[in-house]
Amino acid sequence: MNPPKTYRQTGRRDYGPWSMVFNGIKNLKHETFSKALFGLGLSLVFGVLLGGCTSVSVTSPNPRIQAPEALGEKGFGARLAGGGSHEFTATQSGGARPPDLNEPDVESDFDFDPSLVYAPIGNLEFGGEVHLFGRGLGAVGKWQILGDGLKSAGAKNFSLAVFGRLGTTGGSNSGDQKSTFGDGGYKWKGSISNNYVEAGSSAGYRVTDIVGFFLGGSWAKYSAKVKIEQDATDGGTDAGGSYSKEYSGSGATLGGGVQLRMNKAYVILNAEHTKIKYDLATSEYSDWTGGLSVVLLF
Repeated sequence: MNPPKTYRQTGRRDYGPWSMVFNGIKNLKHETFSKALFGLGLSLVFGVLLGGCTSVSVTSPNPRIQAPEALGEKGFGARLAGGGSHEFTATQSGGARPPDLNEPDVESDFDFDPSLVYAPIGNLEFGGEVHLFGRGLGAVGKWQILGDGLKSAGAKNFSLAVFGRLGTTGGSNSGDQKSTFGDGGYKWKGSISNNYVEAGSSAGYRVTDIVGFFLGGSWAKYSAKVKIEQDATDGGTDAGGSYSKEYSGSGATLGGGVQLRMNKAYVILNAEHTKIKYDLATSEYSDWTGGLSVVLLF
């Protein structure tokens, strides 16, 4: 029997049973709407019913570029944001005895990160954010060194800022050790966390009162930890096992974007190139990503 083809051979990344869901979404581009929608509905049902992926992974934010303008005056602001993230997979099979924790994998991902910030003064803001797919929380901060903030900036405003974030994301999975013992009900469970700290800087210029552009760079450190516990077999023929490992990583992002003013809201579009490397990982993550943020001022 021929071995399964790899992502490099097929050009398609394998998400296990969830591949049906992603393929259903892609079919919207190639089939009639009614057929594709029906296929997507079936894909969602079977993806939920048959979900049996045995990997243990976590989604964490990439280093990201922030627009340099702070809120501009004392008050609150909300950001509805989505941007580049990466999925760190510690093992492809948590049910293997023992699980292979020495060849982690890193792939491109995306996350939504809504946040709420407070500015005690116009050029300084801090707050918190939620990583919806990464199942985590983070703290964010920005200090605008030069220029006017969002509420007062006009054409020809030059701005310069430093920013940072720190937080944690997590993931978990569980299943049956079929790959080792066959159908027997010997369970396993795995959990993984990834802590990060990030710092960066950006500079921007408003061409008009409405449109501005910015460039910047950001750098991050990551610290991941995985733990997998496997139940013993009946009769004590196998005592089970507990496995854990820690990983460290670092990443850098360069990029820029455009900022559009719409009454009391701002739309920010980013384009970024990121490189991330974890110890023991078989390759370095390198990818272009985009980001979209809507900033609401109160």
